[in-house]
Amino acid sequence: MEIASEDVIRLMQQFLREHKLFDTLQTLQRESQVTFNAVDSIDALVSDITFGKWDLVLRQTQHLHLPSPVMMDLYEQIALELAEMGEFTVAKELIRSTDPLTIMKENDATRFNLLDRLTNPRAQFDSRAAYNGTSKEQRREEIAKRVKKHVAVVPPSRLLTLLGQALKFQQLSGVLPSELDLFQNAAKRLKVDQVEEKIQTAQGKIKFSKTSCPQTAQFSTDGSMLVTGTKDGFVEAWDFDKCKLKNDLDYQARDEFMMHEDGVSAEAFSRNGDLLATASVDGKVKVWKVSTGQCLRRFEHAHGNSIHSICFSRDGTQLLTSSLDQLIRLHGLKSGQTLKEFHGHDGYVNSAVFSSDASKVISASCDGSIKVWDAKNAACIATFRPPHASPGVEMDVLSVTVVPQHKDQLILCTRSKQLHLINFQGMSKAVFQDPFDTIEPKGDFVACTLSPKGKYLYGLTEKGFVLCFTLENGTMEHAIQVCNGEVYGIVHHPHRNILATYGNDGYVRIWGTVST
Repeated sequence: MEIASEDVIRLMQQFLREHKLFDTLQTLQRESQVTFNAVDSIDALVSDITFGKWDLVLRQTQHLHLPSPVMMDLYEQIALELAEMGEFTVAKELIRSTDPLTIMKENDATRFNLLDRLTNPRAQFDSRAAYNGTSKEQRREEIAKRVKKHVAVVPPSRLLTLLGQALKFQQLSGVLPSELDLFQNAAKRLKVDQVEEKIQTAQGKIKFSKTSCPQTAQFSTDGSMLVTGTKDGFVEAWDFDKCKLKNDLDYQARDEFMMHEDGVSAEAFSRNGDLLATASVDGKVKVWKVSTGQCLRRFEHAHGNSIHSICFSRDGTQLLTSSLDQLIRLHGLKSGQTLKEFHGHDGYVNSAVFSSDASKVISASCDGSIKVWDAKNAACIATFRPPHASPGVEMDVLSVTVVPQHKDQLILCTRSKQLHLINFQGMSKAVFQDPFDTIEPKGDFVACTLSPKGKYLYGLTEKGFVLCFTLENGTMEHAIQVCNGEVYGIVHHPHRNILATYGNDGYVRIWGTVST
């Protein structure tokens, strides 16, 4: 993407004007020869001209570079109306000291002399001669139309907004830390792993009470926190490096938390990381602004039963949910309404996700099927069973995960001893399983997660083991036991070599590399 140097200069000029650095603005315009004909509101400027609010008009136009004929007409009109109101001293000052009327004096002496005579306090004001046979209201409207053609509107604080968006994108991409000293380009907390390494070492654990068992966990989009949802409805943000609550969130420091009335069963961050959506076992969804803990939207009847998965659309305007009620639904954040409903599964839907291009929805169900849907009309495009499913035997399909580096491929997790890399037609591309399972059985898979760049696939088994596979060749690198009780889930950090696992033993455990 190429950016014109003139556009950069205009962004700087807007910044100077908004901060009332007018001398610097004039110097920049003179030295660069780049003009900045922008106002906060064209409609407001036109209205001020039409109604003769000349103090406001002068304030808005003094730094504009409009064509000389337009500026002469405007300033002439202001001087004439001041004279009509008896403000001859101000009118004369305007004639003597403003550039447009100085240009008029040099280039059109006849017109200037008439203006000088009409604004003479010793002469009677002649409105017919002053306004050339029309009314001043008509003159105002004509001038407003001419000014409008040469003026643009720029969103306020455009330079700072673009800088903020650029920094946010780099944070989400893992290039910058979540906290940055912009002036010195120094990280306040810079932890980004450029190379993906195998995760196999315990780094810490977060303990919960027996009544507050973690049922879901998710790293924030920028990787600055881990958010958990518990059996008793609490949604808490954690500093996972210290395994402590994030008390730099003011509401948590005051012991105020995001909450549901029932157990939290699923959660997801928006793509920009500002919003967190949480779902509960009573079929409700809440959308939070994470920085303030404010609940921005509630879906009281998102589903008729427990919600198993939730995710944002790419643009952050919709939520996709799947539920024990056998349905998949798409909800609008702005309207607060259910927009689409996907019918077709004969059992509860464990997972539903968008394809990389957001044109499709892929779902996994306990009825033993995976379905691909058209995201626009909710029509089912394809239905297939896991590659390793026995004929006539249902296999619980737990999740589908889109492979970021291969837009037409998915990781399929079933309650079995195999994970599969499949395409959108259900064809198996690779199989991942423990070659030593007959010697040391580790149980069926219950969840899986990919490393951000897709180098490693981690499968969580019902006996509390995490198996690490190389995605490219399907080799199992190692296995580690992460829990002695029932396990619920596993998540990978967005740009660090860190995993989090959680289960019914009341712990979220943090795992990293040997060198972490």
